[in-house]
Amino acid sequence: MSTSVAVSPYESVVADYLEVVRGYLCRTDVEFLMLKRGRWVRSDIDVLAYKPKEGRFVVCEVISYTPERDEIESKTDVISSSDVRHFIKENYGADDYDMMLVVWSIPEWLRVYAEDKGIELLSFRDIIQSLIEYLKKKREEKRGWVGVSNVTMLVLQMVIHFKEQGMPI
Repeated sequence: MSTSVAVSPYESVVADYLEVVRGYLCRTDVEFLMLKRGRWVRSDIDVLAYKPKEGRFVVCEVISYTPERDEIESKTDVISSSDVRHFIKENYGADDYDMMLVVWSIPEWLRVYAEDKGIELLSFRDIIQSLIEYLKKKREEKRGWVGVSNVTMLVLQMVIHFKEQGMPI
């Protein structure tokens, strides 16, 4: 994926993580119609991921901060809505999908809320740490610089490289 495609750089980082580390194919900012207060309005799926080996879809909501409870409920109502289910079924033929929520940090109430709703919950720290571990492993295997397919991985690889050369970070 080219990280310049997504509207949000945060969504790009999440899509890059899902593709590189977890083996998904991703689209960002996928528009669909949603019925709100009797009117059809445009909404979007931040990251729609598909894992071909498993035939599984993930609908991911990306929030670049730690939201309050009422905002989380509003966001999760969208990703679990019948409108999203209908969109996935009509456009991709899938009857079901997993839900994921990515936030800046994870307070305990949010961890409990996501678990109760069956939503996978990740923080940006989790994602960046996974990407760094992935890169370090690949660099060890190759014994040096690794070819990367997106800007997220390129920047992280540069940071790792400069840190190894003694740059204070």
